[in-house]
Amino acid sequence: MKDLYNNLLTTAFNLKEHIKPEFSDTGAAGAVIKVAQMICYGAAVIILIILGVKFISAAPDGKAQIKERMVPAIAGAVFLFAIGSIIRIVGGFAVNTI
Repeated sequence: MKDLYNNLLTTAFNLKEHIKPEFSDTGAAGAVIKVAQMICYGAAVIILIILGVKFISAAPDGKAQIKERMVPAIAGAVFLFAIGSIIRIVGGFAVNTI
């Protein structure tokens, strides 16, 4: 029983050895995952750049309307960044377990 307990503790504290979200980008799956990740990051940056340019070039009356759109746009950009990271993690699990 003590060996089982020690084995469980060792496994619980060494999850990095058992779960490896890293993968090599040399294969086809790695390339697809990397492209999807870059698309997510690029879309998020483009959204923020466009919103920033609109805000800077807008008249004072137009800035109020752009400020109303900022919260959903920033939330969308954060969501796209998160999706890019989730793609990498899930892809790492998939590539390592297949």
